[in-house]
Amino acid sequence: MIPSSFPRPPISSPSIPDRFFGLISGVAEHLLALFSLASLEAQELFKKTITLLLLLIVIVAALLIAYLALLTTVSIIAVTQFQYNWSTVFGIIAVAHLVIAGLLLLILRYHSSSSLPFEKTTIEIQHDLEALASASTSNANNF
Repeated sequence: MIPSSFPRPPISSPSIPDRFFGLISGVAEHLLALFSLASLEAQELFKKTITLLLLLIVIVAALLIAYLALLTTVSIIAVTQFQYNWSTVFGIIAVAHLVIAGLLLLILRYHSSSSLPFEKTTIEIQHDLEALASASTSNANNF
């Protein structure tokens, strides 16, 4: 028999299994919201990537045509007007290309490190971890 001084929960209070399933349901809803946010960010990243790739292909094609015309013109002028031989002209052009490629790689490294994918999802997960850490410390202090 239970002593009368033992507090009895009211009949309307939820039982432990109900609370457990409510907690599981809340965690599942939160995870679905995080997955939804990650999905939206992945779609945005995919759209940006496709757009940038198409733009890059068009720019490279236009620059390649202009570049070949300019390279041919400069090579012919250097050989005919300045009396350089072809091997000297090609050597100068190769060195210029190495310098330009190095500069382009520096620019690419700068732009590729500016933002991370799934930044908003990472921030949300960080907030969740902080909330869990603060909840666990407050629960530890209560016991």
